[in-house]
Amino acid sequence: MSFFIGGIGSAATNLVKNHFSTNDDLVKVCSHDGNFLVISRGDKQIDTVIVGDNEGLLLGNIFDKNVYNSVDSFEKVVNPGTLMNNYWGRYSGALYNPETKMLSLVRDPLGLEALFYMPYKDGMIFSSSLPKLYDVLLQKPEIDWHYFAEFLLEKNYLIPETPFKNVCELLPGICLTYNDGSITQEFLWKIPTKSTTNDKEIEGTLLNTLIKSTKAWTKKHEKISLQLSGGVDSSSILCLLKECAPNADIQGIHYNDTKNVASQEIEYAQQISKDCNTPLLHIDFQDARLFDPLPQTWRPDKPSTGMVTHSSVKKLMEYTGDGLLFSGQGGDHVFLAPPPQESIADYWLEKGLRGISNVVHEIGSIYRTSWPALAKTTFKTLHNYYFGKEIRMQEFNLDHEMLTKNYTDNVQKKSFYLDKHLKQFKPAKALHIKLLYHAVAYSDSIKEAHVIYPLLSMPVVECGLRIPTYQSIKNGYNRYYFRKAVSRINPTKVIWRLNKGEVSASLVKALKKELEPLIALVENGLLLKNNVIDRVWFENRVERIRHGDAKDLLPLFRIIGAERWFKQWKLN
Repeated sequence: MSFFIGGIGSAATNLVKNHFSTNDDLVKVCSHDGNFLVISRGDKQIDTVIVGDNEGLLLGNIFDKNVYNSVDSFEKVVNPGTLMNNYWGRYSGALYNPETKMLSLVRDPLGLEALFYMPYKDGMIFSSSLPKLYDVLLQKPEIDWHYFAEFLLEKNYLIPETPFKNVCELLPGICLTYNDGSITQEFLWKIPTKSTTNDKEIEGTLLNTLIKSTKAWTKKHEKISLQLSGGVDSSSILCLLKECAPNADIQGIHYNDTKNVASQEIEYAQQISKDCNTPLLHIDFQDARLFDPLPQTWRPDKPSTGMVTHSSVKKLMEYTGDGLLFSGQGGDHVFLAPPPQESIADYWLEKGLRGISNVVHEIGSIYRTSWPALAKTTFKTLHNYYFGKEIRMQEFNLDHEMLTKNYTDNVQKKSFYLDKHLKQFKPAKALHIKLLYHAVAYSDSIKEAHVIYPLLSMPVVECGLRIPTYQSIKNGYNRYYFRKAVSRINPTKVIWRLNKGEVSASLVKALKKELEPLIALVENGLLLKNNVIDRVWFENRVERIRHGDAKDLLPLFRIIGAERWFKQWKLN
């Protein structure tokens, strides 16, 4: 496992130093006058970039934005703003100025690599790994039950709070500066504000960026695996991999439920594999169980719904071996599938009423709603925009009844941390940016693997942000320019599919098969014991599963994710 941990201030640095011996297992050590210390361990897929003369460290993969070459080191301390706008990749780290004794903690603008911190005795402890930070503390922090209440309601996908009180997570694109006990934070990524409207320019620039970004990730790697669902995004990634790494050993890995025809996507995965002349391996959900044993020493940073069917993850890792693992995660958010209804308001604000009927028709077809209903939504959106009100994302789960009254009364909708920055954007574009961070927050469900998400590469994301929201759909196709760009490489019909498989039947079948372990997990778990979830709600939901009700299964999977997280941390 790759990680770094460090501290500023004598008490914090001594705590870290005493916990970790500087043996051969720790590949990098940076220190200055006993006031600053960073220790890190990396692996072959995640590099450790030393900054200046041991004046900082960045963990992850960093590329130059102009030439797309990977960066191995910085000769001098790099300015955080320069780092976030002239370089891209997946990274977090610490930059230290020995003259001013000022520490800057940084995290890539999309938040693909984590960073946690905690004030400590006239200083601060920070780490890319929450377990490593937790382990060095002599006095362990308490569990933050409000964090878990909001996790169950899917309201805390991107907040500074963590499962432990007084331990914070640095948010994406933020530079945290620690200077003599004072902490300030600043968002440094310059989000693109200028749109590109010319069709050929959008398509050409996007294709060029997709190719350069994919080549940057694949350079020098001989074996590449791809989680291949057969959807538009993963199929497009396969086409790009074949174009950008023609000499690599590339294979697709497809998850399938062989006993549930309704959920199968296998015909699309097989077709795109054939079109790209790529072998396709299979992982059958029939062999998986919700409560597969987890690695005993594994402690995820945060709970997630990905803490189930671990045998599938083990099989995935066996197939991947020592190669890279890619995923198409994020494409529907980067290229808006579907575009929000607020796109009509964006068009109105930029172009007026002329030609707006085409946009209304496209949006109406997606949401199967009438023109009067769309007009009502548009006028409400414009009213909120002109009066500076927040444009909210759709609520994904509103089942507050799952919580006891004590927590229901205290759960509040937190403002998105970039809301002040988003006031310069049109309504749908502001939602577009929020959706990007929602995709990233749930991207790393396979915590044991260092998964690469090429569609969440910053140059690709910036291309997506420059496409007007109302142009992301054309002739009934979402992700229109993305599909057009990839089709230049491979004109496969799979890229132009419109339908998507449904997996709820497989999920409810899995829950029905393991209801007794689920009941035992919750009955003996911490959420009921600490009066976070409502017993009557849980019993009613279990009864619904017994009768095959597949509606709103996510809350149960979030409960499983939380309880398994407690078990892995041995907190119960």
